[in-house]
Amino acid sequence: MSSFTAYYGLTCNPFDKQSLKERDHFESSDFKEMTSRLNYLKDVRGIGVFTARPGMGKTFVLRCFAAGLNPNLYHMAYICLSTVGVTDFYKEFCGILGVSQKGSKPALFKAIQEQIYYLYKEKRQPLILAIDEAQELSTSILNDRKRNNGRTMTRINLFCRMRLGNY
Repeated sequence: MSSFTAYYGLTCNPFDKQSLKERDHFESSDFKEMTSRLNYLKDVRGIGVFTARPGMGKTFVLRCFAAGLNPNLYHMAYICLSTVGVTDFYKEFCGILGVSQKGSKPALFKAIQEQIYYLYKEKRQPLILAIDEAQELSTSILNDRKRNNGRTMTRINLFCRMRLGNY
């Protein structure tokens, strides 16, 4: 496989997803469109769902978007393990936010809620949460988030959610 890279004078395999760096992106019309929609969601702290066939570049555009964010102004969290139950989802979310992953589901939710509030109020860094492979999320996770969001999260729009999935 490495023979074609030498033959064509390439420094890496351009078809390998893992070796493609954000700085090497090509700004196609789809790339620009998704980036502008991500920026809009960031600005209004909204909820967005991006769907396309597998391999179309949803995750790569999200990586490019995240690389372009100012880490002093925004806290970006990315969850890609979406085939788990509610408690495991909360534990992963806690791990990404850097808070304790121990306790019951309500304790995990409270820790997440407090960390998001801390990021927003104290550090002035709204959370941008991206959930990849969202089509694999169980309905129990979505129902639990909906039920719990009604308490305090909707009064102050503390963070932006983006969901990526295949159709």
